[in-house]
Amino acid sequence: MSEGGFRTRTSVTVAPGGRVSTTKAAFLSRCCRTWNKTPFTTASISPATRRCPSDGHSPDGTYLDTSTNQTRACSNYSGSMGSQNNNSCSCATHNNHFGNGPVVRADTEDGSRISGVIGHVWWSAKLKEITDGQSKTILFGEVRPQCAWHIRKGWCNINSVYTGTGIAINFNTCEGEPGTGSGCNRHSGQWACSQGFKSRHPGGAFFAFCDGSVQFLQETINMVTYQALGDRRDGTTFSW
Repeated sequence: MSEGGFRTRTSVTVAPGGRVSTTKAAFLSRCCRTWNKTPFTTASISPATRRCPSDGHSPDGTYLDTSTNQTRACSNYSGSMGSQNNNSCSCATHNNHFGNGPVVRADTEDGSRISGVIGHVWWSAKLKEITDGQSKTILFGEVRPQCAWHIRKGWCNINSVYTGTGIAINFNTCEGEPGTGSGCNRHSGQWACSQGFKSRHPGGAFFAFCDGSVQFLQETINMVTYQALGDRRDGTTFSW
């Protein structure tokens, strides 16, 4: 593609072990722009399979990004960076509980410094790197765009993929709902607190595990156990 002489290329390669590595280059940063004066609408497409019927955040699954006046399609599912460091959050959390995720928001390509299976940049774990077992490691879980600014930016935005277990399930950052709008219970200015999994299902949220199973985790789950499910290599023994 080109735009005023600008050229960009996205290449996909399959690395040993089956991991797909995508060189996003300038494509992601410009995914919502126009090319050759034709509206580039991919970023506003909201597949029904990416939305949870219980979350009526908008009729068509989109939000208007007022900063760019662009329509962004949102998703109710986000990959798990596990029990990762989020030191920008001044509220009580269980960030980096096992010491396996020291880099803030998983902003690294070094998988040895990421707790979960998906990083903020373009790193993702190979199956052999999930040493706790695929049935005991969270792959992705439910999120609510209404409750997190970075999720509301849409699936095309790189910030929509870093969600972790350091925040309790269904911790309320949904501004406009009772008990929110100040302190830790807000997503404006408290991104780290809003970067937790949540749903409109009473009592918890659904999670997909690395073995392909889907399980409902209670919001009252022991937080240390929750961190163990988020971390792919903590080596602890637990039941839930």
